[in-house]
Amino acid sequence: NFEFLVVKNFKEGTKQSALNFIMDFEFLEFYDALTYIDSFDEIELIFKREVAKKTVELPEYFIPLKECQKAIDYLVGRGLTEIDKYNRAGFGYCYDGEYAGYLIVPLMKRGKLDYFIARNVITDDYLRYKNPPIPKSASFFNEDAIDLYQDIFIVEGFADALSIGDNAIATLGLGLTPEQTSVLMNSGVKNITFIPDKGAWNKWLKHAGKL
Repeated sequence: NFEFLVVKNFKEGTKQSALNFIMDFEFLEFYDALTYIDSFDEIELIFKREVAKKTVELPEYFIPLKECQKAIDYLVGRGLTEIDKYNRAGFGYCYDGEYAGYLIVPLMKRGKLDYFIARNVITDDYLRYKNPPIPKSASFFNEDAIDLYQDIFIVEGFADALSIGDNAIATLGLGLTPEQTSVLMNSGVKNITFIPDKGAWNKWLKHAGKL
């Protein structure tokens, strides 16, 4: 499905993102697979509106996660040990520049980079998070799960989503923005389970009631 960049295996009854399919089928790394997808004119035409709105790129001095032990140690310390999986998802680290010392977590939307999260993993002297200077009001972490699953979990942080599984998305903030609510309302998702952070359950109950 070129509109949603989803691949379905009707024989086995399975679905996955086109990006992951191409990585497996063509034996490509995350970044090479992105370039491969962009090389098809028909996909660029279908996504003309999204491509035109693209205003974010991975920061300068970015390196893949597998090349930075400090970032790997941070994830393992959070109980996130599937490092190969995070490499495939495009996680990385900046060794210099504006985002030096930050773990970089890309937010993909139908195979395109939509936003990224920058999490300080070096010292408390830095801001904990330092994200791109563009609105993230309509972005989720792992947003492609909305197209792949009818049952999803919604949490606040990306680490929480990773700990749950492939059908968990993160809002990256306390509650849902109007734009995020609109994305969910116009999706094919049938069941949503909210898992709030401690002390935020009342706010999430209101969002659940609204949906």
